[in-house]
Amino acid sequence: PSPWWTMRVKDWSLTVPFVTTVADFAFDHIDIGTMSYYFRHTARLVARQVDFAVFASDFQRKWGEKYYNFKNTRTIHHSADFVADNFTPTGDEAARVKAKYGLPDQYVLAFHPMYHKGITTILDAYSLDGAPLPPLVLAGIGTGHLNDDTPADDHIGDIRARIKGYVLGKDNRIWALGFVPEEDIAE
Repeated sequence: PSPWWTMRVKDWSLTVPFVTTVADFAFDHIDIGTMSYYFRHTARLVARQVDFAVFASDFQRKWGEKYYNFKNTRTIHHSADFVADNFTPTGDEAARVKAKYGLPDQYVLAFHPMYHKGITTILDAYSLDGAPLPPLVLAGIGTGHLNDDTPADDHIGDIRARIKGYVLGKDNRIWALGFVPEEDIAE
Protein backbone atom coordinates (compact mmCIF):
# COMPACT_ATOMS: atom_id res chain seq x y z
CA PRO A 1 0.00 0.00 0.00
CA SER A 2 1.15 3.52 -0.69
CA PRO A 3 -0.42 6.96 -0.32
CA TRP A 4 -1.23 7.29 -4.01
CA TRP A 5 -3.58 10.20 -3.32
CA THR A 6 -0.63 12.46 -2.41
CA MET A 7 1.58 11.64 -5.38
CA ARG A 8 0.32 14.52 -7.55
CA VAL A 9 0.96 12.43 -10.63
CA LYS A 10 0.13 13.79 -14.08
CA ASP A 11 -0.32 10.48 -15.88
CA TRP A 12 0.15 6.78 -15.25
CA SER A 13 0.77 3.95 -17.62
CA LEU A 14 0.78 0.74 -15.62
CA THR A 15 1.67 -2.57 -17.25
CA VAL A 16 1.03 -4.77 -14.22
CA PRO A 17 -2.20 -5.56 -12.37
CA PHE A 18 -3.08 -2.72 -10.01
CA VAL A 19 -5.18 -3.39 -6.92
CA THR A 20 -5.71 -0.67 -4.35
CA THR A 21 -7.68 0.06 -1.21
CA VAL A 22 -9.66 3.25 -0.77
CA ALA A 23 -10.57 4.21 2.79
CA ASP A 24 -12.71 7.24 2.01
CA PHE A 25 -13.25 10.36 -0.07
CA ALA A 26 -12.97 12.82 2.80
CA PHE A 27 -11.68 15.46 0.38
CA ASP A 28 -15.12 15.54 -1.27
CA HIS A 29 -16.85 16.39 2.01
CA ILE A 30 -14.54 18.85 3.73
CA ASP A 31 -12.41 21.77 2.62
CA ILE A 32 -8.73 20.94 2.75
CA GLY A 33 -7.65 23.65 0.37
CA THR A 34 -5.56 22.91 -2.69
CA MET A 35 -4.95 19.35 -1.53
CA SER A 36 -8.57 18.56 -2.48
CA TYR A 37 -7.72 19.19 -6.12
CA TYR A 38 -4.77 16.80 -5.98
CA PHE A 39 -6.82 14.12 -4.22
CA ARG A 40 -9.63 14.35 -6.79
CA HIS A 41 -7.26 14.46 -9.74
CA THR A 42 -5.31 11.44 -8.54
CA ALA A 43 -8.47 9.51 -7.62
CA ARG A 44 -9.69 9.92 -11.22
CA LEU A 45 -6.35 8.69 -12.57
CA VAL A 46 -6.42 5.73 -10.21
CA ALA A 47 -10.01 4.87 -11.20
CA ARG A 48 -8.95 4.71 -14.87
CA GLN A 49 -5.91 2.51 -14.14
CA VAL A 50 -7.02 0.23 -11.34
CA ASP A 51 -7.92 -3.38 -12.07
CA PHE A 52 -9.62 -3.87 -8.72
CA ALA A 53 -10.52 -1.53 -5.85
CA VAL A 54 -11.39 -2.47 -2.29
CA PHE A 55 -13.40 0.03 -0.25
CA ALA A 56 -13.85 0.19 3.53
CA SER A 57 -17.61 0.81 3.39
CA ASP A 58 -20.52 0.44 1.01
CA PHE A 59 -21.06 4.21 1.09
CA GLN A 60 -17.49 4.90 -0.05
CA ARG A 61 -17.65 2.19 -2.72
CA LYS A 62 -20.86 3.62 -4.19
CA TRP A 63 -19.39 7.14 -4.02
CA GLY A 64 -16.28 6.00 -5.88
CA GLU A 65 -18.32 4.28 -8.55
CA LYS A 66 -20.69 7.22 -9.02
CA TYR A 67 -18.30 10.18 -8.86
CA TYR A 68 -14.95 8.68 -9.91
CA ASN A 69 -16.08 5.85 -12.20
CA PHE A 70 -14.33 3.07 -10.27
CA LYS A 71 -15.11 -0.34 -11.81
CA ASN A 72 -14.66 -3.85 -10.44
CA THR A 73 -15.02 -2.92 -6.77
CA ARG A 74 -15.76 -4.73 -3.54
CA THR A 75 -16.32 -3.73 0.07
CA ILE A 76 -14.32 -5.16 2.92
CA HIS A 77 -15.61 -3.48 6.06
CA HIS A 78 -12.63 -2.27 8.02
CA SER A 79 -11.96 -1.27 11.57
CA ALA A 80 -8.41 -0.51 12.58
CA ASP A 81 -7.19 -3.13 15.02
CA PHE A 82 -4.93 -1.19 17.34
CA VAL A 83 -4.91 -3.93 19.96
CA ALA A 84 -5.31 -7.67 20.07
CA ASP A 85 -8.86 -9.06 20.18
CA ASN A 86 -8.27 -10.43 23.68
CA PHE A 87 -6.99 -7.10 25.10
CA THR A 88 -8.65 -6.30 28.40
CA PRO A 89 -7.89 -2.83 29.78
CA THR A 90 -6.94 -2.70 33.43
CA GLY A 91 -6.57 0.04 35.98
CA ASP A 92 -2.86 -0.74 36.22
CA GLU A 93 -2.38 -0.35 32.46
CA ALA A 94 -4.30 2.92 32.47
CA ALA A 95 -2.16 4.17 35.36
CA ARG A 96 1.03 3.19 33.49
CA VAL A 97 0.07 5.19 30.40
CA LYS A 98 -1.19 8.13 32.47
CA ALA A 99 2.11 8.26 34.40
CA LYS A 100 4.23 7.83 31.25
CA TYR A 101 2.74 10.95 29.64
CA GLY A 102 1.94 12.86 32.83
CA LEU A 103 -1.74 13.03 31.88
CA PRO A 104 -4.38 14.61 34.08
CA ASP A 105 -7.25 12.55 35.50
CA GLN A 106 -9.69 13.78 32.85
CA TYR A 107 -9.02 15.22 29.39
CA VAL A 108 -10.29 15.42 25.85
CA LEU A 109 -8.16 13.42 23.42
CA ALA A 110 -7.67 14.47 19.80
CA PHE A 111 -5.78 11.52 18.31
CA HIS A 112 -4.12 11.95 14.89
CA PRO A 113 -5.67 15.45 14.68
CA MET A 114 -4.86 16.17 11.07
CA TYR A 115 -6.28 19.35 9.55
CA HIS A 116 -9.13 17.66 7.68
CA LYS A 117 -10.50 16.26 10.95
CA GLY A 118 -11.51 19.70 12.18
CA ILE A 119 -8.88 20.16 14.88
CA THR A 120 -8.97 23.93 14.33
CA THR A 121 -12.62 23.98 15.45
CA ILE A 122 -11.65 22.27 18.70
CA LEU A 123 -8.74 24.68 19.19
CA ASP A 124 -11.02 27.66 18.59
CA ALA A 125 -13.28 26.43 21.39
CA TYR A 126 -10.27 26.20 23.69
CA SER A 127 -9.32 29.76 22.87
CA LEU A 128 -12.54 31.13 24.39
CA ASP A 129 -11.96 32.82 27.71
CA GLY A 130 -13.59 31.03 30.60
CA ALA A 131 -14.70 28.01 28.56
CA PRO A 132 -15.23 25.23 31.13
CA LEU A 133 -13.32 22.60 29.20
CA PRO A 134 -11.04 19.84 30.47
CA PRO A 135 -7.44 19.81 29.24
CA LEU A 136 -7.01 18.99 25.54
CA VAL A 137 -4.43 16.35 24.65
CA LEU A 138 -3.16 16.30 21.05
CA ALA A 139 -1.41 13.03 20.25
CA GLY A 140 -0.31 10.93 17.33
CA ILE A 141 0.27 11.87 13.70
CA GLY A 142 0.60 15.58 13.10
CA THR A 143 1.54 16.52 16.66
CA GLY A 144 5.23 15.71 16.77
CA HIS A 145 6.41 19.26 16.09
CA LEU A 146 3.83 21.31 17.95
CA ASN A 147 6.15 21.82 20.90
CA ASP A 148 9.14 23.12 18.95
CA ASP A 149 10.06 25.58 16.20
CA THR A 150 10.95 23.01 13.54
CA PRO A 151 9.99 24.25 10.07
CA ALA A 152 6.61 22.69 9.34
CA ASP A 153 3.96 22.47 6.67
CA ASP A 154 0.95 24.80 6.55
CA HIS A 155 -1.14 22.43 8.69
CA ILE A 156 1.27 22.43 11.62
CA GLY A 157 1.91 26.16 11.17
CA ASP A 158 -1.80 26.91 11.35
CA ILE A 159 -2.24 24.83 14.50
CA ARG A 160 0.81 26.51 16.08
CA ALA A 161 -0.72 29.93 15.30
CA ARG A 162 -4.02 28.96 16.91
CA ILE A 163 -2.38 27.88 20.14
CA LYS A 164 0.18 30.69 20.23
CA GLY A 165 -1.29 32.16 23.41
CA TYR A 166 -0.84 28.89 25.24
CA VAL A 167 2.30 27.40 26.66
CA LEU A 168 2.00 23.69 25.91
CA GLY A 169 2.55 21.51 28.92
CA LYS A 170 1.28 20.23 32.20
CA ASP A 171 0.16 23.53 33.69
CA ASN A 172 -2.01 24.53 30.75
CA ARG A 173 -5.13 23.41 28.96
CA ILE A 174 -3.52 22.13 25.75
CA TRP A 175 -0.92 19.39 25.68
CA ALA A 176 0.88 18.00 22.62
CA LEU A 177 2.26 14.51 23.14
CA GLY A 178 3.57 13.74 19.68
CA PHE A 179 4.03 10.14 18.58
CA VAL A 180 2.31 7.49 20.70
CA PRO A 181 3.55 3.90 20.30
CA GLU A 182 0.99 1.22 19.53
CA GLU A 183 1.20 -0.38 22.97
CA ASP A 184 -0.10 2.86 24.53
CA ILE A 185 -2.88 3.70 22.06
CA ALA A 186 -5.65 1.63 23.63
CA GLU A 187 -5.19 3.24 27.03
